[in-house]
Amino acid sequence: MTDYIILSLLLAVALGGGLYLKREAIHERDRLRASRAADEATRFQAVAESAAAGQVVATRAVAVFEDANAAWRWLAASSPVLGARPLDLLGTTAGVAAVLDELHRIEVGDLARAPS
Repeated sequence: MTDYIILSLLLAVALGGGLYLKREAIHERDRLRASRAADEATRFQAVAESAAAGQVVATRAVAVFEDANAAWRWLAASSPVLGARPLDLLGTTAGVAAVLDELHRIEVGDLARAPS
């Protein structure tokens, strides 16, 4: 009879522990899902900001070159002054600023800046 009670207690502890572990696994799964959702929201925000910056730069380039095709060619071509294609620099705030600065220099005719 004592063995039966001990075995029953051990079984109850084991089953109870299993439920605890299952609850912990569910909480961990939910935490990971929330983390993934936050990561996706951050990536979406970055893409949206990049798209907005790209739109600003594209609009500015068309205004400077007064032709959409010429603006696109300039954005897609490697720039010795920028050290890269202007399109490749649109992923960062500093890159967008450098491209907009270069467009301003082109617009006002300040082409004396030596490549770095």
